[in-house]
Amino acid sequence: MLLRNLINPKPYIIVFFIMIWCLIMFAPLAYSSFESVFKHEWLSPFFICILSLLLPAFHAIGLNNLVCEKNIIKKNNLITGFVYLFFCVPFYNCINEWFVSFFLLFYLKYLFDCYQKDDPFRQIFNSGLIIGLLTLLYPNVLVFSFMIIVTCLNFGNISLRIILSYLIGMLVPMIFFICYLIMFGYDFPPYKINFSYDLKLPVLNKHELLKIFWISIVFLICLLSIYELYKWLYKKSLQSRKSFIIIFFYLILTFILFLESFKFSYFIIAPLSIIVGNYFTYTKKRPLANILFFMFLVTSIFYRVSIVF
Repeated sequence: MLLRNLINPKPYIIVFFIMIWCLIMFAPLAYSSFESVFKHEWLSPFFICILSLLLPAFHAIGLNNLVCEKNIIKKNNLITGFVYLFFCVPFYNCINEWFVSFFLLFYLKYLFDCYQKDDPFRQIFNSGLIIGLLTLLYPNVLVFSFMIIVTCLNFGNISLRIILSYLIGMLVPMIFFICYLIMFGYDFPPYKINFSYDLKLPVLNKHELLKIFWISIVFLICLLSIYELYKWLYKKSLQSRKSFIIIFFYLILTFILFLESFKFSYFIIAPLSIIVGNYFTYTKKRPLANILFFMFLVTSIFYRVSIVF
């Protein structure tokens, strides 16, 4: 019943979307102070509150619209957006990751725009421009350059000129940044691509039952979603199949970043939300899907409350 209302949604569902996200974000205020809920090392709690409300919500809506616009999931729905917000629960003050992941959404859009284009120079150039800008903030983002080769091979439009377009786009912001440093006499910052794989996962305490239950629900939903996609991928349209290939490789690259640090697992949310959204939209076992979606919603709210303690 709940999922049915999110497919071809009516306008009041948008209001419901906003209310759910506000409930997830502000539920801890029933037990904790505003400062403790939205604390940060160097930013004010009010600013963190605004960012935590807007950035994940805009990202969720943008990802949802992208999936529907590119016919990755043909049914118009808000399921992917809701799933994305539920996945965001543990990441309540990851400022850098919010911004990087939000701009990577545009990068993913330009990759999908290469479909059925013989010479997608503009799309590839814009992709390189985004990666070049993000590399100035976080050098390890360069690993996503591999997606250009995957995308062009997948869509059958790879060429030397395409690769050069990407490299030029990526170098433009770097050249401007170097010129800025030289003009104003600043020292060059040390940039280093680091994949140390010193992964420290959060410790699961037996008293943290809400965290364990939430992770268990997420793990079960992800397994069912991957199986659903594997089982029915051949029935999807050509554009949808090729798009899911890109999403699959994108997911692999986000796992590479995750191996460096647990906080970068935030980048996994976007591709995983598309796969899970596909499951909740198309699965034939609607009662089970509704139960899992409702449990995902409820556990996300309670888990968010438990984080501040």
